Amino acid sequence: MDKVFVYGTLKAGYGNNYLLRDATFVSAGYTHPKYDLYDLGPFPAVKRGGNAVVHGELYEVTQKEMDSLDLLEGYPNFYNRELTGVVDTEGKRHVAWIYYMDNCRGTLVESGNWE
Repeated sequence: MDKVFVYGTLKAGYGNNYLLRDATFVSAGYTHPKYDLYDLGPFPAVKRGGNAVVHGELYEVTQKEMDSLDLLEGYPNFYNRELTGVVDTEGKRHVAWIYYMDNCRGTLVESGNWE
């Protein structure tokens, strides 16, 4: 099984979290400081090459769930994805997929937490 790190509308309480209803929630967590988080209006995006810690949630997903996420995110034509380091609330390190958009334009979210 793969892990995926979500930071926007896929988080619990947001509209697209239904895609993760059968996934295993691992923990809240955060990335290493190598991204910037942008608010694009109805949803956020991370851009590589920044220096922010992005906050979100970590899930363990099946291939079927990953395929559904790829479809939602328009992978690889809208969002792309890469493996990244994530630290959970207990300090444990994980490797998880994160969706990113290097050409995003929006409002920088300096806190790294899209709410």
